[in-house]
Amino acid sequence: MRDRVAALDFTKREARLASGERLAWDRLILSPGIELMRERVDGLQAAHAAGRVLQAWKAGLETAALRARLEAMPDGGVFVLTIPLAPFRCPPGPYERACLVADHFKRVKPKSKVLVFDANPEPVSKAALFRSVWANQYAGIVEYRPNFNAVAVAADGRSVEFELGERERADVLNVLPDMRAGEIAARSGLATAKDRWCEVDFLDFSAKGLPKSAGVHLLGDATWPTRMPGYRRPRRRRVTRRGGCTAWRRMPSALRPWAERGRAARRQRRVHRFRRPRRQTWSTWLAPVWPPAGTR
Repeated sequence: MRDRVAALDFTKREARLASGERLAWDRLILSPGIELMRERVDGLQAAHAAGRVLQAWKAGLETAALRARLEAMPDGGVFVLTIPLAPFRCPPGPYERACLVADHFKRVKPKSKVLVFDANPEPVSKAALFRSVWANQYAGIVEYRPNFNAVAVAADGRSVEFELGERERADVLNVLPDMRAGEIAARSGLATAKDRWCEVDFLDFSAKGLPKSAGVHLLGDATWPTRMPGYRRPRRRRVTRRGGCTAWRRMPSALRPWAERGRAARRQRRVHRFRRPRRQTWSTWLAPVWPPAGTR
């Protein structure tokens, strides 16, 4: 079914689609995705609408457009990437992007620079690894500056301003703003954590704030990344996949009889596959031919 969910009714356990159709659920698995909060950076909304500043944080046309701008940038140009305060979708993503652009510059435009302005005190994912790569493989190309929070973008999309008044000009500017749970989560009242993210029970990924009887489970980048003090859950595809598996296992088996049958069949195949072979002894080896016929 190719349609979009317009509204959720947790009392009636119904989803209203954009086409007007209503679907009832026994269990609802919801992955709302994320929305970019461009309004938090002055001038970014207008610069993005005019096509001057791209985020390319959702795969599609913007990703190809950002690549085209980087390819058209002259040798010796500057690519500026700003990173918001965590949490945000895919923590390694901005730092990986800096590495990919630096690799391209190293091979094609060795005089160009990659400036990374991070609102966090250090890379929020794999900090030691990224710092080592920048220092050893991309020395002189990547410059990492922590504790720089972007607050404004120029109308021409060629410069960015930070909290303490510093400004930086760029040939290609890639500003990543703060993020929040997707629009459907906000409209449905599920974004309760700091009014941005969805809180879940990590035992079964059911939505907090709703009774268990509502049968709503939340997955993906929209979920709040903490479950206990001092613990931060990384936002990666692996976590989303494991969350889906956890929610699936917690569902009543009556909702997934085909899965139970498939699991039983796989278990039976596994038993046959790994069953220890019969021990070969003198008697079992001669069993087909001994004693000779007519003497038994």
